[in-house]
Amino acid sequence: MERLDTSLLDGFRFACRPTCGLCCFASPHVPLEERAALLAAVPDALGAASGDHVPARAGGGACRLLSLSRCTAHAARPAPCREFPVSVHLGPRAQATLVLSCPGLDLTALAPARPDRSPAGPVGLETELAAARATLDRLDPRAERRARRGWREALDALGVEDPLALAERREAAATPLNVSATALRDEGLPDEADGLENLPLFHDDRFGTVAIAGSGAEVDLLVLRESGGVDRRLATYPRLERRPALDPSASEILEGYRAHLLARDGVVGAAALRALEAGPPGLSAALGLEVDAVLGATLARAAWRQQLEGRSGGSLEAAAVLAGIRATDADFLDRPTVGLWL
Repeated sequence: MERLDTSLLDGFRFACRPTCGLCCFASPHVPLEERAALLAAVPDALGAASGDHVPARAGGGACRLLSLSRCTAHAARPAPCREFPVSVHLGPRAQATLVLSCPGLDLTALAPARPDRSPAGPVGLETELAAARATLDRLDPRAERRARRGWREALDALGVEDPLALAERREAAATPLNVSATALRDEGLPDEADGLENLPLFHDDRFGTVAIAGSGAEVDLLVLRESGGVDRRLATYPRLERRPALDPSASEILEGYRAHLLARDGVVGAAALRALEAGPPGLSAALGLEVDAVLGATLARAAWRQQLEGRSGGSLEAAAVLAGIRATDADFLDRPTVGLWL
């Protein structure tokens, strides 16, 4: 029996864009058994501290292994880099999901009615899934047991019998999609003072890696340098106060993204934490709030990105909503959960 549940990847196509570099604005963990090969390729890869992460450059810069958007240790790159854009969550199962911020993913798979959507598995992710399975196989069984026990204890405390919380997911999905004004304001955005490395990012073919920073009643879009720091300030936009109109294809994409979010165990795990902290009315309501926060940020960032393209006012188009998802998904994907992100 397949240990890793990959059903959430069905229909997606992937082709890495080597000059993008978005995934390299990070400090990847290097498993102990991989350090010798990495250090043989790049002797100072781990820096003077000799830690277990490849350091990112200061000021929100990229991994020190990146040079001109190319990895200088690609053949020996650590497990998180080989797996990207696959991410694995441990809860009631080991579930693979995708970092939808990656420009190499075809996000039109989120449209449930797309005529050419493949019912089979993903395309182009064979190497990344093999790396994710290898990481899962190396996992300390005690860590896996702790993750499953933490999940079960949380759901027991919330009175949820089904370990997958399917009824709660269905209840949240049955609620009409009506993104709240609070979520649209995207008030959880950090500002520059919180550190450039903490800002959500997206890739733009014209500008490179762009960060989104909160700034009171406004947001700033900042182009980051690979070497660290702000290269230029692209634009400043007011926060959204009401939901923008969506054209039919954009609405379909947003509904598809909501369904995708509710299928992620990590989202359920984050909602369970929210419910445990807030108390009644329970997991279904917390799931609704969790998804509302993601979709609100998605629409706000979609509007800003559409304005960046020179199109302000009018309905949001499907391309804008897809751009909003790319600017949002990585930001919310690794929220704390009662399970475990590998």
